[in-house]
Amino acid sequence: MRTLFISAIALLFFSSLAEENNYVLWSGGVSREERAEAPDGGTKLVFFVSGGNYLTGIDVSVKTRSGQDLVNVSNTGPWLILDLTDGDYIVVATRGNGDQQSTTISVEGNVAAEFGFMFPDN
Repeated sequence: MRTLFISAIALLFFSSLAEENNYVLWSGGVSREERAEAPDGGTKLVFFVSGGNYLTGIDVSVKTRSGQDLVNVSNTGPWLILDLTDGDYIVVATRGNGDQQSTTISVEGNVAAEFGFMFPDN
């Protein structure tokens, strides 16, 4: 019963997240079971520390090259899967302690791609 309740809460959260931001396909990945449920395809952003452990609670901003805001979300898990069309995007990932990673990613041909964001182990 507890699992059903937690699943219902997660569904409500991710449903509202999807309504607010049409580019977010999925956010999560705290457990192996949860990562197994992640959708295939899309652009996957993965957040971790230099020691290899995953990070949660990362604020993510995605903009087009021209500066149009597409995604502004606080990620609940170490994986964020986005539905981006072909193009170049600027991704800024900010950790709760202020550490920040920024990069430009290219999405082309509707091919699944994965981009890692490694933060200092502190």
